[in-house]
Amino acid sequence: MATLFGQRYLDKVLLWLFDNAERARLRRVKACLKYCGNGVSLGKGCEVFRPSLVSIGSGTHLGDCCFIRASAEISIGENCQ
Repeated sequence: MATLFGQRYLDKVLLWLFDNAERARLRRVKACLKYCGNGVSLGKGCEVFRPSLVSIGSGTHLGDCCFIRASAEISIGENCQ
């Protein structure tokens, strides 16, 4: 019984750590963007290569596992999903 409790606790801790690491990674991506409007949300696993060339307008949501590779400036408008 103690082993089962220990495994459940370990699973919860690992999930918490993974979620916090993902949130921190997404905050870093947002900070590196050329422009990031208010209320922009990035889904889990969202990747942006060369974020200094990407502008995202307010209220925009990029879904899970979204992949953006910028070789020139990219501008995503407001309230896009």
